[in-house]
Amino acid sequence: MTTCGEGDRKGRLDKNFRHALTLTIEKFLHSIKFSNFSKKYPEIYEKAPFQLEQIYCQLQTELKSQIKENTSELCEKQNVSYLLDSFEKSQLSTSNEILWISYNSTEEDIKNNQFIEKIKQRDRLKSFLQEMRSENDNRENILFKNHEEILTMGKQIKSLNENVTKLLDDLKDSSNPQSKEFLHDVNNLDDYDASSANDFTSSSNSSLTLGVQPELITLDD
Repeated sequence: MTTCGEGDRKGRLDKNFRHALTLTIEKFLHSIKFSNFSKKYPEIYEKAPFQLEQIYCQLQTELKSQIKENTSELCEKQNVSYLLDSFEKSQLSTSNEILWISYNSTEEDIKNNQFIEKIKQRDRLKSFLQEMRSENDNRENILFKNHEEILTMGKQIKSLNENVTKLLDDLKDSSNPQSKEFLHDVNNLDDYDASSANDFTSSSNSSLTLGVQPELITLDD
């Protein structure tokens, strides 16, 4: 059964740990400055700096929220609150044992006990830090993937803009051979349609002038 004192101690340890974790996350996110972010995407920054800054701020917010959520789940999974409480208890227990052993053991025994406790504490912290590094590596991989996708998108947009600009310039430039050929074909098509229409009209008028009447088809009773 957890006593009032133990509950207060656990709450204090958990609060202090989460506060330290929040400061660490904010320090990490603060290191990703917008100036560095804009250098990674110079073409987008040149044409749409405001939109790029909005993306940067949104990325910061989402990363902070996601990292906090994941670290909170990790703390629950690893039972960090219990580990911190056990760590502090072992510290108190070690201090009490040292006081007791000092009357009954040699100085060498005291050093050995301290060394063993330190190794245990170090191993616990190493395990937790390894988990944190793994999570951090996953975040970096996600950021790198997003970076590559944005670069690819920027290249595609640039290529599309260049093609559209070239096409518009070609159509505006009447001295361009392809444009001339295109316009020549269009004009010939118009002349051909007009000539065909005139020939048909002349042929019809000639037939009427010569007295050629169209034959009527009758049905016998």
